[in-house]
Amino acid sequence: LNAISRIRREELLALLNLLLISAVILPLLPNRFIGPYDFFNPFEFWLTVVIVSLIFFAQYVALRLSRRGLLAFTIIGGLVSSTTVTLSIIDLSNRSTKEHQRPLAINVLLSNVPLALVQVGAALYITAESAAPLAYLWLSLTVITLSLAVLAVIERGRVSPVGLEPPSTPLPFRRILEFATLLFLITAIAKVVSVAAPSYLPLTIGVGALGNALSAVIAVGLLYARHLISAQAASQLSALSLAVGIIEKAPLSLMSRDSEFRKIVSVGSLVLAAAAILLTAVPL
Repeated sequence: LNAISRIRREELLALLNLLLISAVILPLLPNRFIGPYDFFNPFEFWLTVVIVSLIFFAQYVALRLSRRGLLAFTIIGGLVSSTTVTLSIIDLSNRSTKEHQRPLAINVLLSNVPLALVQVGAALYITAESAAPLAYLWLSLTVITLSLAVLAVIERGRVSPVGLEPPSTPLPFRRILEFATLLFLITAIAKVVSVAAPSYLPLTIGVGALGNALSAVIAVGLLYARHLISAQAASQLSALSLAVGIIEKAPLSLMSRDSEFRKIVSVGSLVLAAAAILLTAVPL
């Protein structure tokens, strides 16, 4: 009863709006592609809106329940979409003080841990638990994960800083629509490129990972499972997908108004992406 009494009016309205957009509006939309190159799918666009809304609401809840809830939000949200987590942290960066910019930027880098884990899980599932494509990936995945773990330990006192204010509204719908539109455009452009240049597999996978790195690695796994590419080619394409999923955070960071935030995210993303590519050379 005490927990229920603490729910604010705007939080209750946000929950009702989440139910409205996910359980009422989404099922009513047609799930088919329209336009040149099947550019637009109403259902998929609104699904993106729903996912972004859930991430923003989760960020609000994490910071509302615990002023040290940022890291938990980053890791859990990163399992769904590290790109959306990045966008929501950028939004938080633009509303936070200078002292919070470094921990916020580090959280963007740490969102790559669940990104890598989800990709490995998807690859194992699609390839019927065959670890052959991952033989070339273990070194890069281990280095990336351990590096980020060391970073989290070094910054452990600041990675979930006290004093981060939750957003003034749990569901900022205008910003949600802006970010959802950005994500959808990235995905749609990637689809057009994959249709227009299907023979360039690395280009198709790389551009596809801009919109959804998980979908890209699933596509690679399916190609390997159907014996269309070798284990080494599958690992290299998976590494490319992971690298793109990491490096896309660098240009996204330019949306932050803070120079320190932009510098940490950009440099960190470039280093991690380089490791993903360069260390995928020798099987373990």
